[in-house]
Amino acid sequence: MPEKTKHTPMMQQYLAVKEQYPDAFLFYRMGDFYEMFFQDAVQAAKILELTLTARNKNADNPIPMCGVPHHAVQNYIDILVDQGYKVAICEQVEDPKKAKGMVKREVTQLVTPGTIVDNSGKDAKSNNYLTALHYENDRYGFAYVDLATGEIHVASLQGLDSLQNELLALATKEIVVDQSLPTVASELLESLKILISHQDDYQVQAEFSYVLQALENSEELEATKHLLMYLSVTQKRALAHLQKARHYEPNHFLKMDYRAKANLDLLVNARTKKKSGTLLWLLDETKTAWVVAF
Repeated sequence: MPEKTKHTPMMQQYLAVKEQYPDAFLFYRMGDFYEMFFQDAVQAAKILELTLTARNKNADNPIPMCGVPHHAVQNYIDILVDQGYKVAICEQVEDPKKAKGMVKREVTQLVTPGTIVDNSGKDAKSNNYLTALHYENDRYGFAYVDLATGEIHVASLQGLDSLQNELLALATKEIVVDQSLPTVASELLESLKILISHQDDYQVQAEFSYVLQALENSEELEATKHLLMYLSVTQKRALAHLQKARHYEPNHFLKMDYRAKANLDLLVNARTKKKSGTLLWLLDETKTAWVVAF
């Protein structure tokens, strides 16, 4: 990344914010547009089919640049997140008329595949799970949350097969890990093409005490703490809707691995990758009420 000292104050501000979010597209608010620069702009222009232009076009090294209008930004965010990327939204946090020098800007939300909650489109009937892992005592502390509903469930898993089955059964798109994770587990996550996010520290927050109060198992507690901390870091808002974390035993439920679920076309048609023709589709077509849990 270019040195900040070689740029205008505005670009120095942009680079300082970008340095904090190196693995995310930075949507930098400038007036009625969110702008992207450097490699973010080059990559986003290809993915979002935007016109790639440049800042300081007459300079020896013009800065690649592209932007999206603020009133349509959600559509572009959804496209990037759906493809497994993160988006950091950087807003003006003071009145430009009252600002002395550069208008102050801060990232107000980090949108990730596991934390997006606006499912008004094709996934309106699907849960979106963010999961977290902590390895301790030869077991995997496993926690997952649906941010839209606030439900949190935790378990202690033995072995990679159990871990893989839970991850694929949930169709999780993002997993939060810490330094405890062994190499073999990291390799599994990479092979499953799940977005890996890192959260090693935890800061005590009053609103988390209710969520954690029923947990006694050490690895489950640590996994849930890192899950909550990641939510706090990315969402930057109150999370009072989160429910008490509940322990579950995978063996207490009908044991059906992810291969069987896929071949039975329960939620997604194995051939077309669509809902049509699945058991869920059939139940939605019935005229009477059903209660089904997968």
